[in-house]
Amino acid sequence: MSAYDAEAMVNLFVANGYTAVGFGEPADVIVVNTCTVTGVSDKKSRQLIRRAAGTYPNAVIIAAGCYAQAFPDLTAKLPGVDIVVGTGGRGGIVGLAEQYINEKIQINAVTDVSGRETYENLSVTGFKNRTRAFLKIEDGCDNRCAYCVVPRVRGPAVSRALYDIEREARFFAREGFKEIVVTGIEIASYGNDLNGPGLLDVVKTVASIDGIERIRFGSLPPGAFTDAFVRGLKQWPKVCDHFHISLQSGCDATLKRMNRGYTADDYKRAVSRVYGAFPDAGVAADVIAGFPGETDNEFEDSLKFCEGIPFIKLHAFPYSPRAGTPAASFNGQISEDAKKARVKQYIGLSETKALTFKKRFMGKTMPVLFEGRTKTPGAYEGYTTNYIKIKHKSETDISGQIIDVTIK
Repeated sequence: MSAYDAEAMVNLFVANGYTAVGFGEPADVIVVNTCTVTGVSDKKSRQLIRRAAGTYPNAVIIAAGCYAQAFPDLTAKLPGVDIVVGTGGRGGIVGLAEQYINEKIQINAVTDVSGRETYENLSVTGFKNRTRAFLKIEDGCDNRCAYCVVPRVRGPAVSRALYDIEREARFFAREGFKEIVVTGIEIASYGNDLNGPGLLDVVKTVASIDGIERIRFGSLPPGAFTDAFVRGLKQWPKVCDHFHISLQSGCDATLKRMNRGYTADDYKRAVSRVYGAFPDAGVAADVIAGFPGETDNEFEDSLKFCEGIPFIKLHAFPYSPRAGTPAASFNGQISEDAKKARVKQYIGLSETKALTFKKRFMGKTMPVLFEGRTKTPGAYEGYTTNYIKIKHKSETDISGQIIDVTIK
């Protein structure tokens, strides 16, 4: 999502005669696309804004995105910030920059997105990675997880028109992208506000485009993986057997406090459906360590549950209190040391499970989409459909090619 939104803002400037340059090169305007999903994200966003202001004392500094949306006044007080724009109204970012250039008066353009009813139609014309493109199909979320600030800073779920999704996907195909990653804040909700197409219609539309060879998805909740949805995915060979199924905890008591709306058994059934249709699937998940009230026993229950799922990757994060969310005021806040220790155990389990998963494919021949060179001379790296990273030596440039490779 962040990569897509950032690229969309770049494209707006380029379309108006600007040239995009790398950080550190001479520039007139700097856009920092901020994040607020965790406290670490907040800190990094502030640090990058300060770094931009220090590196470019004479440039127009624009703070955009989720942190700016959540804390517009605090953002405006950071050194060097000239313009604050959140997660709405980004289509006018070029005009805001030129307004500031003319008037030299700080602009706070953050708007209330809580009642947003339509999708802000930003689009992109390409990504630096020539093999994989992100295709944003919706924004916002209607869920109310106890720990999450995203609905407040992104607003309710709003879907992109299917014809516009098809238009951009066809553009990506013409530009030579072979892989599409369908992304959004809560893509399982796609179409709920359109009274017509749903996520499977997006899959059908993109899969029907010549030149697109692979389709992946951003995070999906376990509830999305109904029998009908999995059968629908199986109809399209371009759908990669790699799924990020959001977990957060393998303990029912913790899931209930999180207001996640499913149980550990629900999650297990979703994974079973996936493996029933895609036996070689790589399944990844997010887990939160140290959610308020998580006892040692609850954590052990969650860890044990994760041990029973053949994950290719566990993304583990310490719980981060977000102002304005219910969990921030829950009793039983966990110490930072305990959170770190639990994250460490999750990461250790993730590494073990990843190795176990990958060993299953030793000696097998699998198609790999190569993305580019590695640091090793004459070597290239890419991914199988189930997201095993492969390195391969070649005397010719194989970037952007799908090649059958025997895994050694």
